[in-house]
Amino acid sequence: PWWRRAMTVENGVSLALFFIPGGAVARVATYGLRFAIGAARVAGAAARATGAALQSAGPIGRAIYTAGRWALSHIVQSRAANATGRFFTSLLGRLEAREAARRSALSSRVISGFTSIESAVIREARSILNAREFIAIRSAHAAGKSISTRIGNRVVQYEPGLPASGMTMFGESGFVVGPEAFRSSSELGKTVLHELYRLSTSRSAGGVSASVAAAETQAAASFAERAFTVLGL
Repeated sequence: PWWRRAMTVENGVSLALFFIPGGAVARVATYGLRFAIGAARVAGAAARATGAALQSAGPIGRAIYTAGRWALSHIVQSRAANATGRFFTSLLGRLEAREAARRSALSSRVISGFTSIESAVIREARSILNAREFIAIRSAHAAGKSISTRIGNRVVQYEPGLPASGMTMFGESGFVVGPEAFRSSSELGKTVLHELYRLSTSRSAGGVSASVAAAETQAAASFAERAFTVLGL
């Protein structure tokens, strides 16, 4: 057994240290090791004797012995399961943090050829047009009915009687879409880009002159033409 091999090694070390001058500390350590091995032998023998006694003590003893072994095994397995659970929980947390950082980086990335504000408008337009709620806007157009819904932070409304592709609602931080916007997918994309650009850059909410309003409308139309090429519909 392992303790017999350990004792053989320990005896050899003890004999060698006995002849080394000043080896008293080492000899004391050796004796300590010998005592520990002896204690382990006694504990092991006691455990084996207890197990044998319980197994030979009839059904009740065998039941106690089996329950004890199961309890020890369960404790070990429970600790292993807890350790495994903590590992995978930590791993999942790191993966989620990495994915959040990746999404944050993508959302703040500037699209080539556009400013940071313009890039944000393009991403928002793409999100609105692909949103589940926008299906209701398309359905309302097909049915010729009015509807208002919220997509993200924007109020989006459809009015079948609107004589234009779109109209900005500064007070509601949203816009109205009319039938003309549905003449083609490009017209719809440009309408949403146009309205979001005005909401993000215009000063008209506080009241401006006609010339300033006309200049802002032209700037929004120009942006929509450029941005539609990267909208990716």
